Amino acid sequence: MPANSPATHTKQQSLRFVLAAIVVSMTVYITYVATTARIEQYDGYVYLNNAKRILDLPPAKFEHYRPPLVSLAMLAAVRLAASGAPANTGYFVWPHLTAAIISLLSALAVGLMLRRHWGTMLALAGVTFFVTSRLFLRYGPFVMADLLSAGLVASVLAVYLRTWTGGEKLPAWRDYRLCGLVLGAALLGKQSLGLIVPALVLSEILHAIHFKGWQPRRLLGLAVTITVGVLVFLSVELLIFTWLYGADGLEAAAYTAKNDFHPRSVTNRLAASTVGDSNWNYATLAWHALSPPVVLAEKDKVRADR
Repeated sequence: MPANSPATHTKQQSLRFVLAAIVVSMTVYITYVATTARIEQYDGYVYLNNAKRILDLPPAKFEHYRPPLVSLAMLAAVRLAASGAPANTGYFVWPHLTAAIISLLSALAVGLMLRRHWGTMLALAGVTFFVTSRLFLRYGPFVMADLLSAGLVASVLAVYLRTWTGGEKLPAWRDYRLCGLVLGAALLGKQSLGLIVPALVLSEILHAIHFKGWQPRRLLGLAVTITVGVLVFLSVELLIFTWLYGADGLEAAAYTAKNDFHPRSVTNRLAASTVGDSNWNYATLAWHALSPPVVLAEKDKVRADR
């Protein structure tokens, strides 16, 4: 049957409708959980307490070992909750709704990444698989870094792969700068997302192999991306610690960074991530995001553009 026949078009439309219905159903589900759940999961209490500390709301202690991005995203929700009675349900509802919005935006980021390579149909299928995953259903409505991290990884890759050109058209500097901003946000969301940097280096190696040569502009662009990302991370960290500790903020930030990125700390986190079933929560998403089909699809697209 021809790909552009009316029957094929009807089947594609039907499949799009089914996939969209599943995505909408999952959206309704996590929104329902967000508005009805009266408990927080795992690290959520720490992130919310850190947000309260930034807002100078008692009682709260700032836990340095948690990256700040989730807490920053929860500032408005915590402020809204604090405007009510001391023990109102808003302390659960507002953060949960914010978390659900973040999770849905992460799903959107995955869709945008896939659409560039594989088109609308497969992008919608990818989003459907994403929102029906155990990770999304389990953590989507709660204050966690997991879905935010997945969305940031997808965003970094989506922006960076825009720089994959065959040489006839030079990659835009704005894409490298934008990728650096998102990379900085990723580092603020989860320290282990620093692994994105070697993934980008691998991307450059694959690009050089495919096009049989290095492009100085690409190497400089990668340096710009990493530099902007590190500067964003350090600037926000320093701003937060200065806000919390005044003149001692620089010392506190340096101490936290030393412990966060010390080889022993990184080793301990990687070892802990392989205990129990947590490796299934992260490894599968990393494989989907960094798998060879994504690279091959981009190579095919570059070849088609020629």
